[in-house]
Amino acid sequence: GEVYFLGVRDRVEIWNRVSWEEKEKEIAKEAPSYIEELAKKNGKR
Repeated sequence: GEVYFLGVRDRVEIWNRVSWEEKEKEIAKEAPSYIEELAKKNGKR
């Protein structure tokens, strides 16, 4: 099947296409709260 290769710095992940698409939807839904939390930790709010 189809896969996605994702990487940041020295880390690489291989995801099944369907699993990644589900995870991506979850991330998009929760991104605003992640951004808000990071902003608070960095003194931006």
